[in-house]
Amino acid sequence: SRCTNLTSFNFSGISNIGDYAFAYCKNLPSIKIPGSVDFIGNNTFEECTSLKSVSLSTSLEKIPLGTFSECSSLAKIDIPNSVIEIDDYAFLSCTSLTKVTLPKSLKVIGQNAFQGCASLTEINIPDTIERIGKEAFSLNITEATPGTVLQFAFSNGNVPNIEIGGTGSYYV
Repeated sequence: SRCTNLTSFNFSGISNIGDYAFAYCKNLPSIKIPGSVDFIGNNTFEECTSLKSVSLSTSLEKIPLGTFSECSSLAKIDIPNSVIEIDDYAFLSCTSLTKVTLPKSLKVIGQNAFQGCASLTEINIPDTIERIGKEAFSLNITEATPGTVLQFAFSNGNVPNIEIGGTGSYYV
C-alpha cells in the first residue's frame, strides 16, 4: 500500500483487514484493532517501522503469515486469549521486540515466527502448545518455557534454560 503519510486509522465498523492493507506505512506509530475485527490478512502491517504500540482484537484466532514482520520499533505485544495460532514469519525481524505475552489458548507457533528478534530475551510459552515450527526463535531467546518443541526451533539461539510445561528445567 506504501501509505507513507498515514499516522492513524480508525478501525471502527471493520470486520476484516486484507493482505498487505497497511504494509510499509512507515509513519504509523500505533494501532488499536477493536473486537469487531475477526480476521487480518497476511503481511498486514509488514515494515511499519514506526509501529511501537499494538492492541489486537480479542476476536482474532490467528496472527497470519508475516503480519508484523520487520516492524523494527515494536517493543512489546500482548497476544489476546482468543489466538490459537501464530503463523510463519509473523514477527520476523522485529528487532526491538523485548517482551511477548502468549495466551494459554495458543497451540501453534509457526516457522520463523520470531526469528531475528534480536532484543527478545525471554518468553513464556504455555503448556498448551502442540507445535513450534522450525527456527521459530532462532537467533534470539535467552530463556524460554515451551511446550512441545520441534527440531531446530531454537537453532542458532542463546537458550541456556528451557522449562517444558512446568515440569522442570532442561538445559541446551
